Amino acid sequence: MHTARSKVTRAVAALACAAAVLVPLRAAAASDGRAQDWRLTGKGQVSGELRLSNEGGLTLAARHGATTVLRPSGLGIRTAETDFSKGLRFAGRSDRKVHETYTTTTGRRTHHTSDASESTFTFRKDGRTLKVVIRVAADGLAYRYVMPDKGTVTVLGEHSEFAVPPSADSFLLPYDNGRQDYESAHDHGTVADAKAGDYGYPSLFHIGKSWMLIEEADLNSSYGGSRLALDSATDRFELTLPDPAEVSGPGLTTPWRTMVIGDLATVTESDLPTDLAAPRRSPTPHGSSRAGRRGPGGRTGRARPAWTPRRSSWTSRRARAGSTSWWTRAGATPGCPS
Repeated sequence: MHTARSKVTRAVAALACAAAVLVPLRAAAASDGRAQDWRLTGKGQVSGELRLSNEGGLTLAARHGATTVLRPSGLGIRTAETDFSKGLRFAGRSDRKVHETYTTTTGRRTHHTSDASESTFTFRKDGRTLKVVIRVAADGLAYRYVMPDKGTVTVLGEHSEFAVPPSADSFLLPYDNGRQDYESAHDHGTVADAKAGDYGYPSLFHIGKSWMLIEEADLNSSYGGSRLALDSATDRFELTLPDPAEVSGPGLTTPWRTMVIGDLATVTESDLPTDLAAPRRSPTPHGSSRAGRRGPGGRTGRARPAWTPRRSSWTSRRARAGSTSWWTRAGATPGCPS
């Protein structure tokens, strides 16, 4: 009897040891460099798919129902210390439901409700961390990069792409118009027939019965306004920044790279860019800040204006070229041409 119990005890101990070994091995398999896919869904027909390749590169695709509105498109960011466009290792994922209500002082409606699913993916490379935050709502999908560093971060460029199907109708805003601004007539044609070059926001696309509007949201003075550069060889729009280096700190949180997706009515009536804006902090008499109502035309609590003089995607190029705009002249006030 004693011998039988000893055998059972040894067998249980052996199984426990095996389980202790298998659990960490299984956890390690999530970051062993193998390709991985994650499907992203919310309320409605919009969905996304994030993929990590064997080489550690990230791509994001988007669908509206059965229609692919965004082919697998590169994600990533390059800093002075680390190139996060390749060699990434998956370190974890967290999910949360977003439900917010807010008011605006003007617009089609003044009371708004935002419902979305948000996933934060953590990747590591060379001892540094990159978080990719993706939010899926009924009217679109958006993502941003977060680097929780304690010091400053110098960004040399993004590896953000928008691979819209080449057959899609496009309504593009030329940026290389001699002034590098947004005051041009839109070019209309297929993506395949569009001229290579820089384009501004918003950029509108018609894919089958679906529509997609690409823009950026929650832009503030800590990061430059971006634009899109079309590579005609690949029919991909690459996100470009206004300056060779963007310095932020402590840490980094980029604007949302935003895709409003749906039928034409959904795209034109969407509040998604405003939903993504951070609440504004209003200064108090003592110099601190507090959450306040949104200013005219903006979401109550928006952090900062959508652009800041000398920081927009086109004024930086003008400044480097030695030219000036009306708001850089002495005595001129931003928003009030002299």
